[in-house]
Amino acid sequence: MGVSGGPELVPVRMLNEFVYCPRLFYMEWVDARWASNLDTDEGSHVHRNVDRKQGAVSKEGRDLKRATSVKLSCPDLGLVGVVDLLEPVGGGLVEPVEFKKGRPAEDGHPVRDPERVQLCALGLLLRANGYASERGSVYFNETRERVAVEFDDELVEMTMTAIAALRPVADAADAPPPLVDSPKCPRCSLVGLCLPDEVNLLSGTTEGSPRRLIPSDDNARPVYVSEPGAKVSKSGERLIVKVDGEIATRTRLIDVSQLCVFGNVQVTTQTLHELFRRDIPTFWFSYGGWLRGTGNTLSTGHVALRRRQVTVAQEDALAIASSMI
Repeated sequence: MGVSGGPELVPVRMLNEFVYCPRLFYMEWVDARWASNLDTDEGSHVHRNVDRKQGAVSKEGRDLKRATSVKLSCPDLGLVGVVDLLEPVGGGLVEPVEFKKGRPAEDGHPVRDPERVQLCALGLLLRANGYASERGSVYFNETRERVAVEFDDELVEMTMTAIAALRPVADAADAPPPLVDSPKCPRCSLVGLCLPDEVNLLSGTTEGSPRRLIPSDDNARPVYVSEPGAKVSKSGERLIVKVDGEIATRTRLIDVSQLCVFGNVQVTTQTLHELFRRDIPTFWFSYGGWLRGTGNTLSTGHVALRRRQVTVAQEDALAIASSMI
């Protein structure tokens, strides 16, 4: 743990989020809040190959080999990060390559500042671990092109400044204020949790009606299993419901928001593990529809809400309960 009580090492990915929007960084890193959208899902798909650890790296120039998912850390920098792809480029030098789903920027530098800082931070981690790295690259999946980023003095200074500014924000009791009328907000996966225009309007930062920033619609829907003796299992990416040993229905796991079982319905352990991994809750009901219990992953999100709940429970629980009664 760090001096402030927070984790000693911050992921380089969070440094990217901090440069993009300090409030986004705080909500993800400190409050542990997360929401996915089409952009984040596409990004995960682009990373599917480089997220698998392959190859081996050596600090000896003659033994440098191409490797994916290389994890590095440095307590002095206070960072930990994973290089998507690490390649030898000759002369004992290595080059980190980051994979991004979109296309290069058309205004200014083709690689935007959050990605440049993230890439430079990985370069600094490589140097701290004994590698020689003078530049990195960003591979844009949409256009299938690779753009080089030099680790010059200006970018290194920008990166070190961002690292230094990140800690005080992480140690603050409250999240930074939202960006004001920013074009970044509509594409942000956390816009439905952050509510930037609404918060700014209520705080008096802005006037007028907020933009209609609509979070992405989750196409997943509940699955109800009420046939007595049915068995719920999984096969690959699908939820399978069998009755008397015959498959009654198949449902893609990405289309399941929750699993509700009634009465004498069995759910395999493997299925529960997969549902937990995907943060899909399971609800057990009696034949008559009375809720008997639930199963879900351990709740770790929204730290500020948990803290507030404890405070209210200690100070106002009796008054709240009395007013409800």
